[in-house]
Amino acid sequence: MSKKGPKRQRRKQSKKYGKEFYTVVVLFVIAVAVFAMFFIQKPLEVRIVQVKFEIGESPGIDLNKTVLSFGRVPPKSKTYRNIDFENGYDFPVNVTIYASKEISEFISVSPSFEIDAHNKTMVPFELVVSKSATYGNYTGKILFEIRKK
Repeated sequence: MSKKGPKRQRRKQSKKYGKEFYTVVVLFVIAVAVFAMFFIQKPLEVRIVQVKFEIGESPGIDLNKTVLSFGRVPPKSKTYRNIDFENGYDFPVNVTIYASKEISEFISVSPSFEIDAHNKTMVPFELVVSKSATYGNYTGKILFEIRKK
């Protein structure tokens, strides 16, 4: 009789730990699914805009319509440009903006915004050139990642 008692206890403990293990696994799977839905959502679209500017002695203007161009900008100055952004989708979207590493130290822009279905908005960009910036031509890209709201 003393031999059957400990075996039953071990079976009960193993069943208990088995249930706890499965509960932990199920909760982990749910957590991963929630994370994937909210944080790894693939963008609907990525729009890329080429950017160019020159750091030089005197200011200069470049009215290129296919590129976001700031022209020639002297050190210790800033300049502004806008991009018109249109949401062509039938639902509101969230837009996240990234500047490529070649220009990110110079470009200032709101990192994200929301826009309603079939609306337009103006996105302002500021180019800030420090006193110690190196003269030369700079090019890079601005990426607009568009996700369903």
